[in-house]
Amino acid sequence: MVGASAPSNGVLPTNEIQQQTLEIIERGSDARLAWVDVVVQGAQRTVTPELAAQLLKHYPSLALHTCKSTRRTAAAKPRKEITTQVTGSDTSDTSDTFGDHLVGALLPHALEHLTIELLVQAYPGEVFAGATRWLERSAGTMRVRVSLPTEGGASRIFEAFSEALRQLNRLIALSERYERQKPV
Repeated sequence: MVGASAPSNGVLPTNEIQQQTLEIIERGSDARLAWVDVVVQGAQRTVTPELAAQLLKHYPSLALHTCKSTRRTAAAKPRKEITTQVTGSDTSDTSDTFGDHLVGALLPHALEHLTIELLVQAYPGEVFAGATRWLERSAGTMRVRVSLPTEGGASRIFEAFSEALRQLNRLIALSERYERQKPV
């Protein structure tokens, strides 16, 4: 995956994790919706250009996800919720895609999209939707929700959340390492 020595099975080596940047602190579900509360640890709360490059290298279709995220000026009231909907390889004809917002996106929002991407890969043809909202901005906690139109999907969503969290934390660690190695 990353570099010449990376495995080809899509799983990044565990020894690449320096620390966990995102952590699930609570989870819940009902028949068609699963959610996790995540805390962002450390100073990095957004997707850097290097992390965006790593995400798109490993999951190129993330850029095509339909995303209703909007950036507002500092004077405008921040949006409380970001919504997403993805079906299979969603190539929405709207110009509002996650690729448009990836650099600078909040890390939990990236977790939402990566979770949906893993679900779409595992269950082609099903429609998954998600939303991310702040719970406590000063503490760096957000709620990430993912839903699907059929009942009984919570366990599938939790599995995808867990795998997406592992992969995202690994890519964050790799991108931080690459950032530190860049010449000044």
